[in-house]
Amino acid sequence: MGLATFRGGVHPFEGKELSMDRAVTVLKPTSGEMVYPLSQHIGAPAKAIVKVGDEVLVGQKIAEAGGLIFGVVMLHNCIGYLLGFFAAKFIKLPYDAQKTLAIEVGMQNSGLAAGLAMKYFDPISAVPGAIFSVWHNISGSLLASYWAAKAAKEERHGQEGQDKQAV
Repeated sequence: MGLATFRGGVHPFEGKELSMDRAVTVLKPTSGEMVYPLSQHIGAPAKAIVKVGDEVLVGQKIAEAGGLIFGVVMLHNCIGYLLGFFAAKFIKLPYDAQKTLAIEVGMQNSGLAAGLAMKYFDPISAVPGAIFSVWHNISGSLLASYWAAKAAKEERHGQEGQDKQAV
């Protein structure tokens, strides 16, 4: 089976005719001062490593990524899974309920965190909750897939054991 194709192909509008007869204009700052926003994405804002008023050379690093937030979100999520699982185990819930509670505790509160942060704090404080919303969907799916594969493997081994006993 081949790849799906479109008759004649796809030809999106490029808009070249809007600027093809115009000269390229290089814009330079008039005052010698330039401003670069360090928060242009959903992640944590970059940390400036130069100070206001510093002279910056071409190619010089001006900021470092603030990637710590993702690690903290992952750690918080994993701790939630563990606490949920072991709390359910402590109160002697069945194994299926332990898994359910682990995922529930590990995945809860991200929407609440983002909503409360937007309402009561600076909008940038909603970033961890937003990252959590994405991450817990990934990690929860991976954990559920792991448990499903583990259950299928145990079931296969159980069937093999029953087959050997029948012989």
